[in-house]
Amino acid sequence: MCNIFIKREILFGYFRFFLAFCVLLSHIQNNYWGINIGVVSVIIFYMLAGFVVSGLFHKIFIVKTHPFYDFFCDRILRIYPLYAFALVVCAIFVFISNYGMPHFSWKAFFGHIFIIPLNYYMFFDWSVLQSPKSELNHLTWSLGLELQAYLLLGLGIMFKRLLWLLFGLSLLVFIASVFGVLDSDIFGYRLIFGVFFIFVIGYFIECFLFRKTKEKWRYFWGVFFIFCLFVGFVFVQQKWHLVTLGVHSREVILGVILGILALFCLGKLNKKIKIPYNSFFGALSYGIFLTHTPSMWILDYLGVKQSTSFGYIFTLLICSILLALIGIFTIESPLQSYFRRK
Repeated sequence: MCNIFIKREILFGYFRFFLAFCVLLSHIQNNYWGINIGVVSVIIFYMLAGFVVSGLFHKIFIVKTHPFYDFFCDRILRIYPLYAFALVVCAIFVFISNYGMPHFSWKAFFGHIFIIPLNYYMFFDWSVLQSPKSELNHLTWSLGLELQAYLLLGLGIMFKRLLWLLFGLSLLVFIASVFGVLDSDIFGYRLIFGVFFIFVIGYFIECFLFRKTKEKWRYFWGVFFIFCLFVGFVFVQQKWHLVTLGVHSREVILGVILGILALFCLGKLNKKIKIPYNSFFGALSYGIFLTHTPSMWILDYLGVKQSTSFGYIFTLLICSILLALIGIFTIESPLQSYFRRK
């Protein structure tokens, strides 16, 4: 049986599945209780990514001859197989159905192949769908951001002063976006410049919880400072309304606060609770993140109109899970097994 079914690990797989479901819900309806829960979930995903990278550092950077190369290959192997599968599903569907009036170009092709360019869609046109204008899978801008974060984290892990410098600069960019100096949507959420510090927080938390290093308490105080800064800002903003928050600033701040609490809590539970199928749900969460967009298109094409009803949400979730399972068992799992045997 595939090992994603039998491993017993920390609860992060179930947590990631819940976050992916929140992203799915946010694309049915943007606003729940005055908050875009999809943005909050994406921010926590960023922090989880940094947490995972810390574990990889101790597995790869310490024992490998070419750690940076092996590290980035590991991340590509994690991201690319299901991404490519979802991309092919989207391409085949829009080509056959003419959904969204697709227009394929070499520019868009290379943008989608290299992923990172998709993160800069606000400056360059990578669109394939023309009505409305969209990439083949409009969520993949965040994967481009994630790949950039992995490159910077890899460098930061090797050069700790650089990591702290990038951490501080990124935090300053985010603060500037909150106070309206920079566009809050672009620089405070969608581009690496204002969110890299969130990945670093995840890295710091993992180091503090699981690594016996001289710097672990420095990492803890770094995270504690961010937590107090953000919580303090929320209280001050509620009482005195210092600034009119831009697009997504509230969600990013909330995501950072909740993410720190969640990672510390789940990290502490690691020694107490071990449950099955965690890895499977973790893999499935990434699949749902990628496949719920083509699933929405297919349902729309079949005449199933988007709504917040239980029936639509359940149908969309099942379609997304089925597509994700096909990708996991036919593409991702065989490829990962093959390359990790080599």
